[in-house]
Amino acid sequence: MLKWRYRDTHRPKVEEEILDCLQPNVCLQELHIFSYCGSVFPNWINSSCLYNVVEVTLHNCINYLVLPSLGGLPLLKSLQIIEFTRVGVIDDHFHRSCDSEVYHAFPKLESLIISGMHGLREWSGVVNGDFPCLSLLVIRRCPKLVALEWLSYLCSLENLEISDSEEISSLGKEKLPSSLEYLSITECPKLKEKLDASDLFQIDHVPFILIGLVKISVKDEEDRGLSQS
Repeated sequence: MLKWRYRDTHRPKVEEEILDCLQPNVCLQELHIFSYCGSVFPNWINSSCLYNVVEVTLHNCINYLVLPSLGGLPLLKSLQIIEFTRVGVIDDHFHRSCDSEVYHAFPKLESLIISGMHGLREWSGVVNGDFPCLSLLVIRRCPKLVALEWLSYLCSLENLEISDSEEISSLGKEKLPSSLEYLSITECPKLKEKLDASDLFQIDHVPFILIGLVKISVKDEEDRGLSQS
């Protein structure tokens, strides 16, 4: 395991040089980086030396504007990205590095947690076949994120939790994956309003739905709508 926990806000270039020199052995399985103040990650973070990594946590990297390319890590199962407050866009760069031999991004990833991305406005670049094993997706405290248009591609998704993301108003145009068993939406007023109004068809197959801390029965909602029409 490689774990970095250090902060010198006055010397970010020094941090970059130090972390770059800490290139891990190819046997590394866990990578945890906390409070890194550099503006770029080392070249080794998406290289073959992380071939065997199964767990990555990146936390409170305040100067980073673009997420590193991690989608080509062939054995990665758990990924947490927290408090990257200056990242505005997640795009294809995150999912696919230029030299990656993996066509579908994150081929083994099972759990993805994105939290505290206060500047994140857009998440694009996901194509059908990406995240083929993802069963848990948690998105918290992304107040500027507007939409997640690609959720229908997540063929193994079982648990979806979205919270404290005031601007999000769309989960795409298609039904959510048939594999989905649990959906929780809290403190997302625009999304709640849209689901209540017109997009129930997207979630009518989900066994357990929690919206605003209230368990929702889609059948009851549909019956209520018919009685009012």
